[in-house]
Amino acid sequence: MKTILYILLFLMCINCQSCKENSTGYVVHLRRLNSYDGEFGFDWMRKDYKKTCLSYEELKKVYQPTTLTNQEYLIPWISMFPNQMGVKLRIEVETNEDINTDSIEFKSVDGIKFIPNKFPLSEAQNKEVSIECNKPLTVNTTVEIINQDKIVVGKVCFYANHNLNTLKIKFLRLKGNERDNTYNEKVFNQMTLEWMNKLKEKFKSKYFNQALINIVFDETEDFIVDVEKYREKKLLFVFTDKEGKQSIPRYNKGFDDEIYKEYVEKNKPYDGILFLMSSMQQQGMELGHAKVYPRNSNYIMMNPSAVGGGYISFVHELGHALGLHHPWNNTNMYKERLKRIEAREMQLRTYLDKNKLYKDNIKVGNFGKTLGELRNELNKELLQLRQEKADKIRLNSEIYFKRSTTENIMDYNGYNDEITQEIIYNTFSEGTTFWKWQWDLMNEEVKAYHSELNIYN
Repeated sequence: MKTILYILLFLMCINCQSCKENSTGYVVHLRRLNSYDGEFGFDWMRKDYKKTCLSYEELKKVYQPTTLTNQEYLIPWISMFPNQMGVKLRIEVETNEDINTDSIEFKSVDGIKFIPNKFPLSEAQNKEVSIECNKPLTVNTTVEIINQDKIVVGKVCFYANHNLNTLKIKFLRLKGNERDNTYNEKVFNQMTLEWMNKLKEKFKSKYFNQALINIVFDETEDFIVDVEKYREKKLLFVFTDKEGKQSIPRYNKGFDDEIYKEYVEKNKPYDGILFLMSSMQQQGMELGHAKVYPRNSNYIMMNPSAVGGGYISFVHELGHALGLHHPWNNTNMYKERLKRIEAREMQLRTYLDKNKLYKDNIKVGNFGKTLGELRNELNKELLQLRQEKADKIRLNSEIYFKRSTTENIMDYNGYNDEITQEIIYNTFSEGTTFWKWQWDLMNEEVKAYHSELNIYN
């Protein structure tokens, strides 16, 4: 009886899917071409991330770990606009065997077309394939790569592209109103039409298209800054040399906040992202700065040295404005503030609970208010604290890397080590890509605070 049972189990085993997968001896990956320049989104688990990612297991979750041919397989992500042309990837076969008799095929999925979609395995290594997305994808869509026995040997996941967020951007030239100054002209002569058009083209076709964010540009405007007014506020200061010649005005922290407030007073709140192109210089050497929090912050300050220069600093700062930290920031970033929020929440809840049985019209001590008025204020503060807590937890990524080790746009191309004083250079001289989890966060930010939704039919 036992012998018969063992035979049955053996026959079941050799016909099961996992044993078939064990017999293939290879898996198939999709990878970028060397000529890739950000014209579409493609994100995968790079091999060097085991060394550079300080939260590797958390990062793996982005790529939907699965098992193919009895080994771990991490699924790459691709993002394309509907009807986008010119998308090409290459095949990479991972195998320890010399297998030439099999063939592989991209399993048919409505709306997605691979050209060619089927070819011998012997021709697969480094083979280029073109991809077309012929209709909007309402959900994230996985395409399987199968062999001639219909065994899955690879996968790729397409990012849903049915509902696309539109982000408006306006460039605002900040010009000082002093007489006989030359710094306005000196700075904004660099802001040529050719340079502006190139910057806009890169925003639309190289960087934020990876997250499928549709960027539109409002007309560039001038904003005249009353230098003396801001000097009195101690937000601007000017050096004067022995000959009485004045330097370019320098601004202090908070200058951009006040400029935006004045802009709103004269116009209205801007529902996109404002780039404040300053002819006045920050005290430090930064090219620009943007606020990650609060999440509805919608203005970015760019310094004179950035105007007319490289484009990546503008892309990097817009990434910050859309919720992205530097990739080396870890999970302790908001730790102390979150502790203070929780302590204050407990204090407010305790007070409200202790006084919940008293009537609203009771006067409250030295506050000069009724208990009802105070309750409203405290409940409003509680809601604000809860929102801040939720936002900061969301913005505080659990995925982080060693500094200056990736090609990500939010990384740096180098830094000065605080201990050794050695300059550490990133082997990737300039950021090219955003990661899939960053696509998610930027879209969430745009949709909640800056977006007009486009729906493809």
